[in-house]
Amino acid sequence: MVARRLLLIIDRMSLSSQGLAAFGAFISMLVVGTVGFHYLERDWNWVEAFYFSTYTL
Repeated sequence: MVARRLLLIIDRMSLSSQGLAAFGAFISMLVVGTVGFHYLERDWNWVEAFYFSTYTL
């Protein structure tokens, strides 16, 4: 139900807004992945790295 509602919202957005949202999501994933990788280099497990990278950002 939630996924269908989200798809309807995305469908109503203009193409430029969809592109901007996709670009923002890509940049966010890149930053979270970079921060998470930094935490993994400190010998943390992936759960701690994911939690702290998403919590701090």
